Amino acid sequence: MGPSGAGKSSLLNVLAGRIAPSGKARISGSVELDGEAIDPVANRALIAYVMQDDSTLLPTVTPREAFSFSAALRTPHVEAEERAELVETLLEELGLSHVGDTFVGGPLVTGLSGGQRKRTSIGVELITRPEMIFLDEPTSGLDSFSAKNVVALLSEVANSGATIACTIHQPSSQVFGNFDILILLRKGRVVYEGPREGIEAYLTDAGHPVPELHNPADFMFSVMAQLGDEGMKKKDLYMAPPADLAGKKSAKGRKLPQTLDKGSALVRFVRESKLLISRDFRFMIRYPENLYGRFGTSLFLSIIYGLIFLDAGDQNDEIDSNFQAHFGSIVFITLSVMFSSSLATALELPIQRPIFLREVSVDAYMPTSYFFAKVPIELTISFAQVLMESAIVIPLIQLRANFAVIMLIWWYVVHKSGFPCGKGSSLLAETYHTGFRLGSSRALNLASASFAIIIAVFVDSAGAIIEGEDRVGVDRCFVQQPNGDVLQPWTRSSSRSCYGQASSFVSRTFQFGFVGPSGFAL
Repeated sequence: MGPSGAGKSSLLNVLAGRIAPSGKARISGSVELDGEAIDPVANRALIAYVMQDDSTLLPTVTPREAFSFSAALRTPHVEAEERAELVETLLEELGLSHVGDTFVGGPLVTGLSGGQRKRTSIGVELITRPEMIFLDEPTSGLDSFSAKNVVALLSEVANSGATIACTIHQPSSQVFGNFDILILLRKGRVVYEGPREGIEAYLTDAGHPVPELHNPADFMFSVMAQLGDEGMKKKDLYMAPPADLAGKKSAKGRKLPQTLDKGSALVRFVRESKLLISRDFRFMIRYPENLYGRFGTSLFLSIIYGLIFLDAGDQNDEIDSNFQAHFGSIVFITLSVMFSSSLATALELPIQRPIFLREVSVDAYMPTSYFFAKVPIELTISFAQVLMESAIVIPLIQLRANFAVIMLIWWYVVHKSGFPCGKGSSLLAETYHTGFRLGSSRALNLASASFAIIIAVFVDSAGAIIEGEDRVGVDRCFVQQPNGDVLQPWTRSSSRSCYGQASSFVSRTFQFGFVGPSGFAL
């Protein structure tokens, strides 16, 4: 407990293994469990962690579904009937029975109140009956009655044998009375550590007795605010660290054996993939805005580009302007296909990222299960998108290749270039192991900047905006490899420009002829 900035969440995150020593985070001392040094990072899957932010739940899931999903993933050894009974019991204990089938909700989805969402987040962790539970500000956003009930429930769980640690800002007297051990912090330093009942005697010995019928928590905050840091030091109100910990370097603890056997990797993969596919399918049906955005964008861009490049594929490509229009249509339609598919990532990533972070951190499922659960749904949706786009643009532009061939090529380009599976599912799943922390702002900004540069090169290579000579004014051009070798030079002729001749050569020699991305300079 302590005021804002006291270091409560930082201490809890270190103990829970959510902050590892690094160049930016220096951690000293050791973390011990029952007198044995452990590595909190390696053992964080053993600790149920409830975040302060309640955005770690899908907005279209109900409390009953959230509890059932968590129980099915993390307690596969429990029979389905027993899990169902646990779900109903927990809904009753958390006061969520009457809203058990209501959407959790979010910024764009109407659902539970803030307090009910908080209790749902707590219930997702309590459903597994874990041995250790860490909660960051479990009473924030709750009214006094709800906060009292939540802490009372946590006290019952603790009395049943679980170890519960939580941070709290300034509890009411009723909430404060439920705690057993108190660590009072101020600016990262320990003011008091010991039984909750001993805080009054500690303050009395320091010359600040708690007034009668006064909330000790409120009084402690008042004393710390009045004395300030210097006053606290003068009155020696900061506890000195134990002698055996002073100056102690970070100790490397071992990883504890997993107490829960979830089966072989294959069995676990199949079970997790089924549950994740089912959840994603429900999310897609209940939150159709993503589909509206994807197919609406595809429809709009297909019509626009189809009309701009009307009949461009049924012209004589020996004429420079016709060739540029034909080539430009292929480039722009390919970009349109990628753009419309990538929209799903932009819409879903802010929703999915915190959920994935929380669930993987507690070992609810493997990142590979998450990725492969996304693949069939994304492949199906993107296939339908490309099919619709091809049905519109191919007749309008009069492209000459086989319809099925063109459609399959564009479908392949969508996924080969990373849309949406590459920039969506794999961004979330694969970067978890590479240190990017699941699409951090740095990685997303880098991807956005890189993609903008690639698009600029594509547009420039297409030559569809301004013809070659009008733009660069050349009489001689050539294709050059990165090593400096000149493949073939051209001079301007009356029948065809240098740019058109070189572009045609590249197109015939290197498939689509994207001059910039292919690594050849024109």
